[in-house]
This record gives sequence, structure tokens and C-alpha cells, in this order.
Amino acid sequence: MTTNAVENAQFAKRMRASSDARALLSVGAGVVAARDLDELGRAVRAHLSAIGIPRCFVLRLSGSDPGAPGAPGAAAAQAQAQAQVVLAHEPDERKADSMLGATYPASDVLRRSVLPDTGGDAFAVSPVRFASQAVGLLAFELAGAVEGYGYEMLWQVFAAVLDRMAPDGG
Repeated sequence: MTTNAVENAQFAKRMRASSDARALLSVGAGVVAARDLDELGRAVRAHLSAIGIPRCFVLRLSGSDPGAPGAPGAAAAQAQAQAQVVLAHEPDERKADSMLGATYPASDVLRRSVLPDTGGDAFAVSPVRFASQAVGLLAFELAGAVEGYGYEMLWQVFAAVLDRMAPDGG
């Protein structure tokens, strides 16, 4: 009796892992096919909610390169740096659409664009590059439906896609 229960639990765990892997593969295929930010936005809307990630943001940072922290002029460069929301996916699409193109001080972008109205939810935030030049951030809401390796895999897929896109999204 106990052996059957353990075997059933292990089987259920393997089936869930297999199902999660197929879902992540589907998301990855949709994201990799994107050639610009519009297509990437469509792929995000079509796939992320289905795997339990309700919010996703891509932010592009611009302004003076601050160089190393503490370098001469670093504080002034950081104060001038800006961040723009170039992709926003939220359950309320009207709110997401209103965020696109919004520009914030880079030092305050997460608090003002990603975190408002989330009720204290946690996010995975990772660095990305656009065409190996412009620096940006990728943020996924940690909703508990995806294991940690899934967020890592998604970050790698998004990073590769964004790296081949021009900083202006084309």
C-alpha cells in the first residue's frame, strides 16, 4: 500500500515536470520566433499567462554610461539615466498599454513601472542587452507556477532574442 502511494507520487511528479517542460518549450518557441518588440509582445501575451506568469516587463535603459561605481561623474551620470518600458504584460492589458513608452528615472524605474499595484508580489529581475549595445532589464512576476529553472530558461531565451534586436525595437 505504501509502495503504491510512493510510486504514484513519484509518477505525478514526473508527469508535472514533463508537462512544465513542454509548456516552457512552447513559450520559448514563440519568443524565439519574434523579430521585433511587437512580435515579442504578441508572443508574451499568447504564452506567459498560460504557464502561470501573470506579469512581464522589458525595460530599456539609456543615458550616460556611469562607468564603475565611485568613478568621477558616476553619480551625475546615474542621475541623468532614463529607463523606458518597451514591453509590458499584465492581466489588465489597458494598464499595460498605457505603460508602453513611459520613461522614468533609471534609479526608480522598477518602483514606478513594475511594482505599483502588484500587492507586494515578487519579481525575478535580470539584465538584458539590445543588439549587444543598449542595456535593459527583464522582469517576470514569480507566481509560483513555474520552478526556478523555468525562469532561468526564459531569461536566457529572452536575452538571446533581445540581443539580436535593435535598441529601438526593430
